[in-house]
Amino acid sequence: MHGMMNQTEGVSRMSETIDGITKEVNVEEIENGFIVSIHKYGMKTPEGGCSECDAEYMDETKKFYSKENPLNKEAQKEEEEREMTREDVFAIIDML
Repeated sequence: MHGMMNQTEGVSRMSETIDGITKEVNVEEIENGFIVSIHKYGMKTPEGGCSECDAEYMDETKKFYSKENPLNKEAQKEEEEREMTREDVFAIIDML
């Protein structure tokens, strides 16, 4: 399933589900920047394991501060600073 993006006033959301694992990125605008929350959850099956007998539920959340909204494509236009892109966000999620 491809990622889906939602945006309401002050909050941006994006989620993607692959092989039973859902990765969500929520970005909330605060007074001096953004709070980025990365939530990864679902049934994790070890490689080569039985999907029914070895499946383990996972639920991980990480939060951090960012000066820019990593889900906002317009913020990526600044030339001098390297902006966090959607691909960067999912690369961070994959490291979890």
